[in-house]
Amino acid sequence: MTTMLQSARSRVLDDLGLDASSSFTWTGVEREGNEVSLHWDLDGVGRLTERLVFHGVSLDGTGVRRTAIDRSLRLLHLVAGVSYLKTTLPPDLRTGPISPAVRDLLAAITTDGLAELAWDHDVDLRGHFTFPEPATAPEAAVPIGATAGPLVPIGGGKDSIVTLDAVADHEPTLFAVNPRGPILRTFEAAGHPTVTVDRHLDPELFALNDRGAVNGHVPVTAIVSAIAVVAAVAGGHSAVLLSNERSADQATVVTDDGRAINHQWSKSSAFERAFARIVADEVAPDVTYLSLLRPASELWIARRFSELGSWDTVFNSCNRAFHLQGQRREWCGHCPKCRFVFLALAPFMGRDRVVGILGRDLLDDPDQVDDYAALAGLTDHKPFECVGEAEESAAALASLAADPDWADDAVVAALADRLPVGPDALESFLATPDTSALPAPWDQVL
Repeated sequence: MTTMLQSARSRVLDDLGLDASSSFTWTGVEREGNEVSLHWDLDGVGRLTERLVFHGVSLDGTGVRRTAIDRSLRLLHLVAGVSYLKTTLPPDLRTGPISPAVRDLLAAITTDGLAELAWDHDVDLRGHFTFPEPATAPEAAVPIGATAGPLVPIGGGKDSIVTLDAVADHEPTLFAVNPRGPILRTFEAAGHPTVTVDRHLDPELFALNDRGAVNGHVPVTAIVSAIAVVAAVAGGHSAVLLSNERSADQATVVTDDGRAINHQWSKSSAFERAFARIVADEVAPDVTYLSLLRPASELWIARRFSELGSWDTVFNSCNRAFHLQGQRREWCGHCPKCRFVFLALAPFMGRDRVVGILGRDLLDDPDQVDDYAALAGLTDHKPFECVGEAEESAAALASLAADPDWADDAVVAALADRLPVGPDALESFLATPDTSALPAPWDQVL
C-alpha cells in the first residue's frame, strides 16, 4: 500500500473511530419469495445488508431455472459489494471460491471501477486489494430455455428510448431499478410490460458517510446490470439489452503516470465483454448481455432520437432533475448532461424544439463558455459525467458555427476559432453503425 493511501485510510478510520479495518467478507445471500437480502461483513463495522424486492417477475424458479437464479444472485452479491467496501478500502477481500474470470472482474471493479473515487481522494488503488485464489474452474452455466423477448433497462434518457424503438417488434420488457420521473413516463408512453426492482441500501452506509467514510463514484451500471441479469434469468428473457454507446470507452482523464480514469467505465466495452462472458459461461448461456448501441456515436443516436419525434416531453437525462425526495424538477440547465444533450440535439432540431425540451438556450449563455470548452476537449479533461467524446462535441460546435441560425449564440461564437475541426467533421459521426459484431438478431435492428 502506498504511503499516501495508508495516510488516507488512517484518516478515515480515525474519523470513524475504528481500528484498522483489514477485511471485507461476502457472507451470504438470503431470498424469501421475491425479496433478496445481500450480506457482507466489514471489519470494525459489522454486518451490512442490502435488500432488493423484485416486481413483475418471480424468483421462485425450479430445476435449472432455480440453479441459474441462484448463480445470478451470487454474481449480483459479488458485484454489489463495491458500494460498501469503498467506505474504508480494506485490503483483504474475502469472497469465498470464485472463478478466475470473476476474480478478474472484481479486480477491475475495485480498480478501474473505483478509479474516479481514487482520483477524488488522491490515492492509487492499483495493487491495493487482495482476493482469494480462484477456484480451478467455474461451474458450467445451465441453459434455461430463454424464449421471452429482451429485457431493456430504461434510464429515462434518449439512448434507451432509441434502443426501445429499435426492438419494439421483439416484444421487449422494460426494466428499471428504483424507477422515478422520466423512467415512469417512458414506461407509460411505451406501453410494454415492465419489471422493476426496489433497491434498499443499508442505512449504515449513509451513517458511515456522515461520519467521514470514503465516499464517491461507484460503478453503478455494473450493479444495475447484475440486478437485470437476475430478472432476465428469472423471467426467461433471451437478452439484457443496454444502451451504452462507443463514447463510454473514452477515458475522462489520463494521469501523468498513465492511469486511464473513466467515469463511464462500467458502461465501457471492456466491462461489457467481461461481464457478458461470465453470464454466458457461469450463469445461463442463452441469456445474452450486450449494449445494442455500442457501435453508435452519440451524435448518430441524437439524430436518430430527433427523428422519433414523440418523446420530447417524456425523456430527461439530467441527473439533478429529481432531487428533494422525488419531487419533480425539470432540466437544471447547469450540469454537463444538460449541456451535452442540448449540444448533441441542436444540429438536428430547430432552435424552438430543442429550447422547448430543455427550457432555454444553453448555447447562448456566456457563463457556460468554459463548461462547453471542457466538453469539446479544450481543457485538461472532460467533465466527470456520462457525456460524449470530446471530438463529438467539437464537431457539433463546429457545425453550429457554420449555421447562421446558431453562429451568433454566445458559446458558439466564443469557441468557434478554438475548435480543432471544421463543420464537415460532423458527418464522420453520422455514418451507419457497423453492427456486424453484435450477435443475431441484434445485428439487424439498427
